Amino acid sequence: MSTTGPPNPTRPNSFIEDGTYLIVNASPERLNHIILADDGSLAAGSKPQDGEPTLNLLWDMKRLENGRYTIRSSQSHEYASEPRDHGGAIVMHAKENDWTIRETRIKGQFVIGLVRTQAYWGLAGDDIGTPVTLRDNAVARGNSWVFKKYDGALPNQCPPTTDPLLQHLEEMLKKLPNPPTALSTRLRDLAVHNATYDYRPRSEGCLEGTRTDVIRNIMQWTEGGRVPADDESEPADDERDPEGDEAGDEGELPICWLSGSAGAGKSAIAQEIAARLDDQKRLLASFFFRRGEGDRSSSSRFIFTLAYQLSRSIPVTAQLFQQILHDNPAIERQPLRVQFKKLLIDLLYPKELISQAAPPTPPFGVVVIDALDECDDKSTIREFIQTLAVVIQERQVPILFFITSRVEEHIREEFEPIRSAIHRLSLDDFDARIDIHEFLRSRFKAIHQMKSDIMAYVPQPWPSNEDINTLVEKSSGLFIFASTLTRYVEAARLPHDELQKLLDVNHGIDQLYSQVLSRASRDGHFDRVVSTVVLLRESLPVPHISRLLQLRAEDVLVELLQVQSILKIPGDDKEPVQVMHTSLRDFLTTKLIA
Repeated sequence: MSTTGPPNPTRPNSFIEDGTYLIVNASPERLNHIILADDGSLAAGSKPQDGEPTLNLLWDMKRLENGRYTIRSSQSHEYASEPRDHGGAIVMHAKENDWTIRETRIKGQFVIGLVRTQAYWGLAGDDIGTPVTLRDNAVARGNSWVFKKYDGALPNQCPPTTDPLLQHLEEMLKKLPNPPTALSTRLRDLAVHNATYDYRPRSEGCLEGTRTDVIRNIMQWTEGGRVPADDESEPADDERDPEGDEAGDEGELPICWLSGSAGAGKSAIAQEIAARLDDQKRLLASFFFRRGEGDRSSSSRFIFTLAYQLSRSIPVTAQLFQQILHDNPAIERQPLRVQFKKLLIDLLYPKELISQAAPPTPPFGVVVIDALDECDDKSTIREFIQTLAVVIQERQVPILFFITSRVEEHIREEFEPIRSAIHRLSLDDFDARIDIHEFLRSRFKAIHQMKSDIMAYVPQPWPSNEDINTLVEKSSGLFIFASTLTRYVEAARLPHDELQKLLDVNHGIDQLYSQVLSRASRDGHFDRVVSTVVLLRESLPVPHISRLLQLRAEDVLVELLQVQSILKIPGDDKEPVQVMHTSLRDFLTTKLIA
């Protein structure tokens, strides 16, 4: 029997009074708080931990004279509105939308409905990120809600008002001729939301206890833009700029550049750094480039994405960005250097704050940019670094940039003139063998537990310490080798047999890719399907690939599952198939060219 139901006609109906609330799904399996997601939709969010809730968890409720309600985000000040498309997620809009809120047969639980369509808020799953959608059945599981009133002061997500940059931004806001009463969604619509660090699972960061030296070094740099005292990666005296610049002379290094070869683990480290900074409320923005992934491999929306995230981490900037977009209607078509200057530099690097006498202030926060080399347009990346270099040489730098990339010429050449302002780290200088050994040991232990029925017949210990040492040597210091190998072994019917074969593979990730691909059956459409996934400029879901190749979706999926250790195959048909690492695309396209 259903535990929820329509309003109870035998008792006076309770109502929600005006105020600020946490909205929680009442279903026992779905006790998720509703959050404002980065893309402007409503979604399931984790329960707030001890302490004050964040702004994106809080909702302002107002009861109208007709008994209906408006539901407004305490963070964006926008109103909950019906989905953009049938069955889509509820979204935020500058215009008000009226909602009915009625108590169910269970006291304290409510349904939220849209009068025009007679549909109700519903949460279809308990996973974080599950969207809140409109559903026809009021008593369906996941359609009841509890409102927990919040009477505290709204969380202050801004740094102290004593910060010179924040004071400057507040003054700029006061000078706006006609400050908007409701924020436009234009900047949000221009942002690439799946390029942020938190779009990736936290598990894609570093295994706990690994890469500790390099992470500690970077985190120490984020505290003040200075080289850690025990760091040995500073340039030698004969490599320093003899004249120096202001940033170099004062020991402030506003850029940390982590370089390394493909598969060395740069993105995992960037993910870990961004997560730690976010936990400490010091992450201002992040952008993770990825070649072959549409907008994530393009620079066209790079600056807008950083600006949108800055508008959330420094709320005072939201209206300032809106004014800039209003004053520059063609900014989307302007060169990256112009976008960078108008949206970020003029706002966050104001010349008015330059004071030779004033002591340098602590960094305002950190922007994390991963895989700069995977942006398709090298010339725009040159523009980005050149523009940033000019600012660093002319002004005090309140914001730090942590950047990762391979050592490619168009990046190295632009960093060279400002090398005295860069904390440069190379993963080649950090011995990864111990960390890879720990990673392999941990993953093989998990595989053994996962397939305990089969592995019960395998002599222990499995694998031997000698075998793990052999694999560490074959990895050549590349984490992508270790992660690809363990995924391949995990997917095998007999993991111990497959591992034994891999022990005979030559060194390097290319040899491992060759081994994985050689095990695939080539009787069907394997070559067509895999080459399509690799060569597409923008990743597509399985149904789209099947229509493109005029194959059945199940035929496409069967071929992809043969190499699931090197491809990301989502369980949702709406999500795209992706290469696990861009080194696979390099490997296969090199083979095709050859």
